[in-house]
Amino acid sequence: MSAVESMMADEYTSGFCKDAERQCPLKKDVMKKFRAFFERNLQYPLPEELKNFLGIVYSRRSDFVHKALLGEAEVRGIKFGLMSEKTRQIDEEKRDLEKLVNAALIEWLKRI
Repeated sequence: MSAVESMMADEYTSGFCKDAERQCPLKKDVMKKFRAFFERNLQYPLPEELKNFLGIVYSRRSDFVHKALLGEAEVRGIKFGLMSEKTRQIDEEKRDLEKLVNAALIEWLKRI
């Protein structure tokens, strides 16, 4: 996710905040940029299922990163062979996301 975010860092977005109903210089529209990368390199428009998947995994990543920065995230590490259903689901999502990122990066490289 960080690789895609860094590639899209200079992309322009509206910066419009729906909640405040005005332009906001701090609004970066990171999720929109993240999704735009896949739309440009895989399929436009993205199928609803893929949009939902990207939203879910990005949200989980954001929650973890932001909570970790605040010292509120659970510590993750070696599981000693014990894997909960949630851990299995997250691992499967990581593999699916890795495939999407790889496919999009390959298409991006073909164009440059």
